[in-house]
Order: sequence, then structure tokens, then C-alpha cells
Amino acid sequence: MTHYKMDPANAEHRARVIFWDDSPANIMEVNNHLPEVRAITVPRFGDGDAGGCGITRTDIEKGWEGIVDRSLRAVPKITDTR
Repeated sequence: MTHYKMDPANAEHRARVIFWDDSPANIMEVNNHLPEVRAITVPRFGDGDAGGCGITRTDIEKGWEGIVDRSLRAVPKITDTR
């Protein structure tokens, strides 16, 4: 998030994140620890490391569904100084 000048400690900024993944475990992890993030499960091609994310246009649109204002409401203040 900091790469996009968003503060991971800010719930409003986290609410601006859409996370697409083909791993149910990753989706559950995001839902449990970052409830503001919109987590979208996408299909998986293949098995294990040989697989790959099968994201489709429909999955992308599902992530953006219901979002009217796609801009941040406040200027992000970065707290991570790594």
C-alpha cells in the first residue's frame, strides 16, 4: 500500500484496496486481518506452483462493484519508514 502512497494503518485507506487471489487461505487471511479490504476469490489454473491466477474481466468488475468514488478522501500520511 505504501507504494501507492496509502497508509496501511489507516482504515479508510485499507477500504480502498481490492485484493484478488486464487487461494482461499489468502482470502480468509485478508478477511480476518484486514476486514476493510475487498477480497475477491478468482479461479486457479493448474495445481500448486504450476498453477496460476485465472482472473477474468468479470472478477475485476466484481472487485470494483459498488465503488462510486475511486479517489482517496484524504492525503495519505505514510507512517512506515522502511
